Amino acid sequence: MKLITRSLLISLFVFILFTSDTYAQSNFVYVNTNTPLNTVAAFSVASNGALSPIAGSPFITGGTGNNVGLFAANRSAVCMVANRLYVANDGSNNVTGFDINPFTGFLTIIPGSPFATGGIASGYGMSLDCTPSGQFLIAANGNSSSITVFSIAANGALTPIAGAPFPASNKPNGSKVSPNGKFLYVTEDTNLIEAFNIAASGALTPVPGSPFSGGSFPFGSGVTGIEINCASTLLFAPASGFSTNVSVFNISANGALTPIPGSPFIFAGGFNSLAAVLSPNGQFLFVSSQGGLIAALNVAANGSLSPITGSPFPGVGSGQQLSINQSGSLLYVNSAFGTLGVFSIASIGAVTAVPGSPFVVGSSTLPSVSAFPPKDCAFDFCLQDDSNGNLLKINSRTGDYQFTNCSGFILTGTGTLIKQGSTLTLQHYATDRRVFAKNDGSVNRGSASIQVFSSGITFTIFDRNTANNTCSCPAQ
Repeated sequence: MKLITRSLLISLFVFILFTSDTYAQSNFVYVNTNTPLNTVAAFSVASNGALSPIAGSPFITGGTGNNVGLFAANRSAVCMVANRLYVANDGSNNVTGFDINPFTGFLTIIPGSPFATGGIASGYGMSLDCTPSGQFLIAANGNSSSITVFSIAANGALTPIAGAPFPASNKPNGSKVSPNGKFLYVTEDTNLIEAFNIAASGALTPVPGSPFSGGSFPFGSGVTGIEINCASTLLFAPASGFSTNVSVFNISANGALTPIPGSPFIFAGGFNSLAAVLSPNGQFLFVSSQGGLIAALNVAANGSLSPITGSPFPGVGSGQQLSINQSGSLLYVNSAFGTLGVFSIASIGAVTAVPGSPFVVGSSTLPSVSAFPPKDCAFDFCLQDDSNGNLLKINSRTGDYQFTNCSGFILTGTGTLIKQGSTLTLQHYATDRRVFAKNDGSVNRGSASIQVFSSGITFTIFDRNTANNTCSCPAQ
């Protein structure tokens, strides 16, 4: 009887491990209302996508919004490390941090909030993003053409790093940190994309050749938002104009951008493309528009785009920022009319409004939306060293992986998967690295070796019990 019970427990632990990102936590949605007395509206998400307010919502940020600014700015960001939400206060030029209760969705303000950026957002907006390691929060200040990098303390408090704020060329719109943590990309008001190297200290330096042209669009349009694939090899930039416009770029090893053949991609329907989000598996790209339509696009292996049958789909009035849940089954689209649209995503990428959508989130003309838990490049499995903190996240379907030593070094790529019974093996042999990982699910044990040829360093992982992994770096 003991053996049967132990076997059942092991099976349960394995199931929890492989589905931890999707099922261990409840699903929540947070909307930065960007109102004069700024608040965050918080909602729990039912299995059918319906929203219900979380007790205590809306939560006061202690800062002010301004209800004006660029549509593409991502005014809120969820940092997966330590489960935190940061929201921009455009009117008061500061950032408020909250701790997220992963079971109830309740928000607790981080001591010291709001934190001043030292820049000016008002009139153009502020966009936020976290580095994958959870070490830094980056705020692009629209009106002052500057970028503030904050270090994130163990309790979530923010401190500007030395040299911040860093100069940007002209009125930042949207911003995005590459999933490998190496680069920051910022769309500018003059149809430019600035690219920055992110140093171990968080300092920003321009990538050679930056800024890069956003592409040629009809009627003098320009790029607005930014999305990047999990492998950090492709960048997608929607653009305003009288159609659905998206530029697609290859990202080189040094962060430089080169348009792929056929870019920019222009599709009938919709106008003023504003924001874009990839599905967790990277197969679909969803693009919002000021006209309220949602473009759903197939993404080929080389990044080229083609419309899904039925695209564009009816969205919500003047849809703007997008967010997607971690499993890729629900798409959230904000509206300029104080409502939030929720759409189910079919296996072929088509979207359909869930019952009750759109949901009232409060009076605001320029809200932003963030899902929790956030899309984490669909890493559904991890190996975590018992002593040195090394962490390897793996997508057990695609072979995408992300390694970090939890001290600033991050390496991402796509390897080959071999599945034999309960054993999963990942291999990636390239000119710059050798990655080998193996896990035996029958005994909950795994190991990995990550060789980085340029630095001559080999990282190792010995995981004696995969069932107790947190799949995140410990708080520093």
